[in-house]
Amino acid sequence: MRSWKPLHSRGCNEITRQMVRDRRNEIVSESGAVSANRALAALSGLCGWAIEQEYISGTNPTSDIKPLHQNGRDRVLSEEELVEVWLAAGDDEFGRIVKLLMLTGQRRMEIGGLEWAEIRLQRALIDLPELRTKNHKRHLVPLCEPALALLGELPEKPPRHVFGNFVSWSRGKADLDKRIAKRRGAPLEPWTPHDLRPTFVTGMNELGFAEPHVIEAIVNHISGHKSGVAGKYDHAQYLEQRREALDKWGRYLTGLVGCPLSTQQRNTTEKFDGNRGELASGTRNLR
Repeated sequence: MRSWKPLHSRGCNEITRQMVRDRRNEIVSESGAVSANRALAALSGLCGWAIEQEYISGTNPTSDIKPLHQNGRDRVLSEEELVEVWLAAGDDEFGRIVKLLMLTGQRRMEIGGLEWAEIRLQRALIDLPELRTKNHKRHLVPLCEPALALLGELPEKPPRHVFGNFVSWSRGKADLDKRIAKRRGAPLEPWTPHDLRPTFVTGMNELGFAEPHVIEAIVNHISGHKSGVAGKYDHAQYLEQRREALDKWGRYLTGLVGCPLSTQQRNTTEKFDGNRGELASGTRNLR
């Protein structure tokens, strides 16, 4: 029930249909219609059970709220749309989160909830522990130069989270959509931060930056020849190939948007280049 966290402080009898509808619409903006419908179904079941058990009285606040039409979970943004999103994102915390999603192909909560303890700056990678990944497998994410530039240097007294001050996904996305509409004179077709992930996968495949199984490893999918008993998961598998593919994608994306690294950004990343040789085996000194 994490999707309904903004309503957790409310008593069950205080929750109205309008509150449910408003939050459902926020979930659509954050994660798409599929996630919103699943969240609504979960809340409906919980409220129905609570009414049956007489924990709450009255009617189910989800009643008469119809599921949204689903056009399919994934939408792939065009090159022109990627440019619009990148240029409008800016350099605030939400903007940097969006750009890192574009550069890495990771899930939005993995980047939005990124912790300084998960970043190995000297090795130019993110090391996500089991508790922070959807499949509960440790996951290594090599960082290209533009991604390193977005993270910057480790603060002298780092807080727990890299991005601790942005207000919410829904508000950040709404503000970003307004900036996009202002830049281009019209809004983009509906999209969500999740759509940056299939866009990444599709782009990597179409551009031939890596073999499909390497791209699956980048986005932490376990399928195909890696699934089942014969495919014991190795968090460092294909690490050097992943790094090479992500470097290519970073150069492609920043070239697409016309944003080469500034001198300051290049200075930030050059200090990490000497440590990349340690990653050739994919296993040495990861902690």
